[in-house]
Amino acid sequence: EVLLEALFLTVDPYMRLAAKRLKEGDTLMGQQVARVVESKNSAFPTGTVVLASSGWTSHSISDGKELEKMPEAWPNTLPLSLMLGTLGMPGLTAYFGLLDICSAKSGETVLVNAAAGAVGSVVGQIAKIKGCKVVGAAGSDDKVAYLKKLGFDVVFNYKTIKSLEETLKKASPDGYDCYFDNV
Repeated sequence: EVLLEALFLTVDPYMRLAAKRLKEGDTLMGQQVARVVESKNSAFPTGTVVLASSGWTSHSISDGKELEKMPEAWPNTLPLSLMLGTLGMPGLTAYFGLLDICSAKSGETVLVNAAAGAVGSVVGQIAKIKGCKVVGAAGSDDKVAYLKKLGFDVVFNYKTIKSLEETLKKASPDGYDCYFDNV
């Protein structure tokens, strides 16, 4: 067994539903990036950083069967929390949703709803890398500014526009090839 100490906990949209079923004292499910602080398992020496499905706990005990070691070549310049976000469930949802479900290709136009969220922001970045035009909808001016920094081509605050139809037509007069709805 190994004793784990949580470094980062995941916060994912599905947790809202799961939390409604919890009783006082229950542990909210979810992944975490954790460090092995004590070990009786030679595969996971003290100091090893792992992905664990221990839920929202500061410390947990594992037999090692469900643990995933961080890649040995992980750059020191990248935060470990990326394993839960961009490289975790939100990032995988964005990647497979955009590339497998939408089949986005260079030259196409992608419209992203809830574009400033964990999934939507990654969808937009992947679409830009693929050579797509990216239009994003967000619910505040701060989020609009953030998405512009990420490289979205057109971004609008859906709470302040006068006409959604006019805004969408102006952003892409020829229409959209993919609508990625995060809601």
